[in-house]
Order: sequence, then structure tokens, then C-alpha cells
Amino acid sequence: MTVLYKADPVRGALWAERFAQLAPEIQFRVWPDLGDRAAVRYLVAWQPGDLALTLPNLEVVFSVGAGVDQLDLSQIPAHLPVVRMLEP
Repeated sequence: MTVLYKADPVRGALWAERFAQLAPEIQFRVWPDLGDRAAVRYLVAWQPGDLALTLPNLEVVFSVGAGVDQLDLSQIPAHLPVVRMLEP
């Protein structure tokens, strides 16, 4: 299982560090380092473009924006949930 982060790379590095500390069993990657596309289950993104269409086992798209208005929903398969992410 892999989480792919596609937004600010500096923040992505911080997320990667936290995942390594708190959930080392979950592989965390920062775009453009995809690794195995088939392993990506979760996409955390600001503007994913058509990336969601290329991840065959994607289960959910998390938006790191203030909402989801910046997303082009036509580029996200209709069966996938889109979730507005809130950071504590």
C-alpha cells in the first residue's frame, strides 16, 4: 500500500518524515517518485491533473486545498471518493 503526495515538495518531505516515524509500514512517496503505480492506493494532491486516471488501484483522492474547487473532477474516475483533507 502506497500513499502518493503531489503538492508542495517541502511539505511532502515533512509528511514523508512523519509517515516514516508513525506509520513505517505504509510506503509514502512524493511526486514525481511514483514507484509502482499499481501499489498507489491513496493520492494526496493539490492539482493531480490526470494522474488519478493512471493509478489502477487508487481508492481515494485527498485534496490538500481549502476545498476541492481546484480539482478537475473529469480527470478523476467517478467511482473514487474525493476528500477535503484537514491538517490538525
